[in-house]
Amino acid sequence: RHGKGGIVMEPLTKDRRDVISALPAVSAVTERRITYRAEFKRWAIARYREGYRPVEIFRAAGLDPVLVGRKRIERCFARWRERAGVPAHGPDDMKPLPPIGRFAVPVVTVRMTSGEYEAWKAWKGERDDRGNA
Repeated sequence: RHGKGGIVMEPLTKDRRDVISALPAVSAVTERRITYRAEFKRWAIARYREGYRPVEIFRAAGLDPVLVGRKRIERCFARWRERAGVPAHGPDDMKPLPPIGRFAVPVVTVRMTSGEYEAWKAWKGERDDRGNA
């Protein structure tokens, strides 16, 4: 199944949906869509305006790209920025995200298929502990 612009959207497994739906930033999850709470969207845009990276903001809410997908984060953040009238950051505008309490959640264990695990290992092998290439 294809999303907007012909992008193939990987369905979220039941295990992933269960983990994601338990997070305070999320209001609903289906195989194809994650709906975020309005409070989280406002909080995320405020952090972005302070110069933080979308991926770091999502990680602070327990929404690691390995769990939800980097493209999902990029696409939803682009929509939120556009609706809020916030310009995109350049690489020099970004800074590491310090620990944030409001949407910080405990680390969770996610069951992955062997293919998902191999893809994660390949992705992780190219990045430091914070996910930076």
